[in-house]
Amino acid sequence: MSRDYWTAQRQLFLYRLLRPQPPKHPSPISGPVVVLGSAPLATKPYGLDPSFCLMTINASQFHLDAWGAGDPHVTFVQRNQIEGKGDNAVAVRRVLKERRTGLLYILRWKHSRSRLIQGLASMRYEYKDLKMLSRNDIMALHEAIFGHPHLEIEAEKKFSNGITAMLYAFNSGARQVIMSGINPASSGHAYNNLSLKRQHASVDVEKIHSLMKEGRSVFTADSDVSDALGIPHWK
Repeated sequence: MSRDYWTAQRQLFLYRLLRPQPPKHPSPISGPVVVLGSAPLATKPYGLDPSFCLMTINASQFHLDAWGAGDPHVTFVQRNQIEGKGDNAVAVRRVLKERRTGLLYILRWKHSRSRLIQGLASMRYEYKDLKMLSRNDIMALHEAIFGHPHLEIEAEKKFSNGITAMLYAFNSGARQVIMSGINPASSGHAYNNLSLKRQHASVDVEKIHSLMKEGRSVFTADSDVSDALGIPHWK
């Protein structure tokens, strides 16, 4: 047996042993959910108003300035963005500096909560509540929606934080999820000029189409994404 096989078996054993509960929003979500990513193009969804639940990924709050929208209700941030030394992490912290969100989720954080709070304080990033999502929590989200956990053995088989946000929305009762600024075929981020390639493109497309096959109401506000991937255009 290969090393990856035994790694997968160990990961699955620990997951079943811990039996994590899939995270849900503190209150049921009744209106449409907008999951906003950081692709260079992000279209403001038609009819956006306070009845929509707005979820942002990493530094995608950058787009909200052009939209004239308020603070997001939920924000998902990858752990590396808090302390990472790379150019992208530095750019994320620059965008988030002195901004606010409602519920802040830090994904795959491996240090103490106090260290995380200190890092956020240095960014002067404000939030009403702070939670952490482990790898097992994300696996539980996937199982809640698709019926089986998604193992993260190889980097190219992981799905993006945007997909995590979509699974979270549906698990919290959302009936409609509208993507904006989520384009697996694009490169680069709206908040920097590094032109970084998307790392999870093929897996993200697979998960989006799987949601649609299961009858989930998935839309995109970006017409080019709708044309390229066959996702209904939110009008």
